Amino acid sequence: MIKRVPVLPKIRFRFLIAALLCSMAAAQSQGVQSAQEPTFAPLDVQLLEDRNPGGPVSDERARRQAIATSFAPFLHGVASGDPLPDGVILWTRVTPESPSPEPIAVRWRMALTASMSPVLAEGSLLADAPRDYTVKVDVGGLLPNQHYYYQFEALGRKSVIGRTRTGTTGNLDRLRLAAVSCSDYRAGYFHAYAALAARNDVALILHLGDYFYEGGGGPDDRTHEPDAEIYRLQDYRARYSQYRLDPDLQRVHQVHPFSTIWDDHDIVVDALRDTSLRHDEEFGSYRDRKWAAIKAAYEWLPLREDPVDSLRIWRSLPYGDLAEVFLLDTRLYDRDRFASDASDPIYQSPDHRLIGPAQMAWLQSGLAASTGQWKVLANQVMMGHLSALEDDPIIFENWAGYTAERDALYNYLDDNNITNTVVVTGDFHVSMALDLAPNPRLPENYNPETGEGSLAVEFLVPSVTGENFDEGETYGFGSSASASFLISQANKHIKWSELDGHGYVLLDLNADRAQAEFWHMEDISNPDHTIENAVLLWESLNGTQRIQRSFTPSPPIEGMPPLPPLDTTALAPGNGNLLLSAGPNPFESSFSANLLLRAEASVQWSVYNAAGQRVAHAPAQTLASGNYLIRQTADTWTPGLYILDLGIDSERVQRKLWKGR
Repeated sequence: MIKRVPVLPKIRFRFLIAALLCSMAAAQSQGVQSAQEPTFAPLDVQLLEDRNPGGPVSDERARRQAIATSFAPFLHGVASGDPLPDGVILWTRVTPESPSPEPIAVRWRMALTASMSPVLAEGSLLADAPRDYTVKVDVGGLLPNQHYYYQFEALGRKSVIGRTRTGTTGNLDRLRLAAVSCSDYRAGYFHAYAALAARNDVALILHLGDYFYEGGGGPDDRTHEPDAEIYRLQDYRARYSQYRLDPDLQRVHQVHPFSTIWDDHDIVVDALRDTSLRHDEEFGSYRDRKWAAIKAAYEWLPLREDPVDSLRIWRSLPYGDLAEVFLLDTRLYDRDRFASDASDPIYQSPDHRLIGPAQMAWLQSGLAASTGQWKVLANQVMMGHLSALEDDPIIFENWAGYTAERDALYNYLDDNNITNTVVVTGDFHVSMALDLAPNPRLPENYNPETGEGSLAVEFLVPSVTGENFDEGETYGFGSSASASFLISQANKHIKWSELDGHGYVLLDLNADRAQAEFWHMEDISNPDHTIENAVLLWESLNGTQRIQRSFTPSPPIEGMPPLPPLDTTALAPGNGNLLLSAGPNPFESSFSANLLLRAEASVQWSVYNAAGQRVAHAPAQTLASGNYLIRQTADTWTPGLYILDLGIDSERVQRKLWKGR
């Protein structure tokens, strides 16, 4: 798929901020709101009868409207990653109220329960400006195949509680991995992340690249910040910050460990080792841009950094005798430019590099030495062959455009009898399931009826939100259905393709088979429509090196410890009452607060403008236990900043809200 930044409606972020600041100044200097005390009115409150006070503490809309300030100073949540049998990376960011040259002391601790008691490991470190106030700790000495809970503390506040899981040694009966890629904030809501966060048994999420997109623009409620193509260190930091404020991405990081690899949009589209044809001179040197993106990635992602080679992200993660995950870099480490077409001299050149000799030697020796039954290769670009009516590939950016290295890998698998290799791939914004064989169009190499000749299998992961076939160019095919039909007719080793869906792949492994479940979200354009469906299931049976249809989704793994609380920093008096959300933010004519009372409480409500004047007030009102939606009309209010001050018995909590227009 030819990549392009979607053309979406734009709203200039800097102009919006300027307008908001002006409105705040006007409110303070001119007394926009009446200085007189507002008329007392009872709470406009609705009991949500279908909510169970003893059950989950959030619904979809409440979670989406949650205000990030409730997590301060840990506005970006917590994360873990790159789990080993005896260790894992923990991550957070401390956001000071104002920039300070002084480092901020941060404490961390780990426990086996969400109560964080007893503490099994703890330590301290500093958050400072040179690393954008992000902190990472590589915790060692842990037990294999074990869930741990962790938490940070700084500036007198505690973060939400995260949950992670270590890798495995020895026997493992079953393993569930998830694979995602291509999450464009502008193109829709991250429902795939929300769905994965609700699963309790995923051991690891593999993010296959394009964690964010580098362009500007977007619809009003999903505009990129900054609203321009990013190229400097401060730009990449700001883009990570925006994405990590998304509640779905924040929650999935909180509950599952990630292992990420970067792709081109994490730097600039069509990024290579030394250049990109999409890098314009106005952005300075490509080298500076690439290293700015790499530095920001190490700051903002729970990546384990190589102490010798900071460009190296290829690594492996063991899961006992059942699996080993190999994460590759087909993008930056040693990639030459890709051929323009089949007549380009570099196409089929023996020296043409995609991953390079060092990474190839590491991968081959790792595959040979692996004790895992299943070898999972996490990879950015399609490995299998995709052509039209001729043998030459359609897309030379993929492994098919680097024939010498792909043939070397295929030959190594064949010559060394390496079985049960499963490739999971991002980048392409499609769902595909295929057998991998050298030139599968030749009958002597591959039999499409039996799968004989296949050396491995590949599953292409749909995008989380990145523009798909039906949302972009159709390249003359007319429809996605006709394109899928033509793909299958010209490529008999590709057993299935679906070009429109957004979602993720759930990879369920046991001793008998590796099953890939393609889960698609019904509507990423609607923030409240989070329904997912398993659109098709494929499996590779032990020792066969080929795929076949499967018809039963794998059941959840039982006995998993509970997910951590959604928000442990929200207002939570001793009786367990919680303010779940306040919003939307920004609001226009009204806003509401979602309040969960686990016991009877006295509730009082006030709203103040930027000048400190109270513009709304409801006296104390006693409410029984339940889940309530409290509404505030604000159609006559001036755009600007407002503070909601909510009293629940003797406790108080405040939320910042913006009136946009």
